[in-house]
Amino acid sequence: MPKVHEQEGCKFTIFVADHDPKHVHIEVGGAKLSLYLDKDANIKKTSPNLKAGDLRKAQRITRENLSKLLSAWEQIHGR
Repeated sequence: MPKVHEQEGCKFTIFVADHDPKHVHIEVGGAKLSLYLDKDANIKKTSPNLKAGDLRKAQRITRENLSKLLSAWEQIHGR
């Protein structure tokens, strides 16, 4: 599970043996979530203890770094 980005307390990882659709796993503020790698950074899954502010921050950072994260997905999954 390579860490592909870290910013403002958010750690972004992409699992090597993961599946489509393209998404990223994020740890922030002691919680975990997954966001789709699309222009809106739509929610795939969140843990119950995720704070709304941490979700907004993770979505913003995902949108700002979308091309970098998509490139990392392609490198890891070879697609």
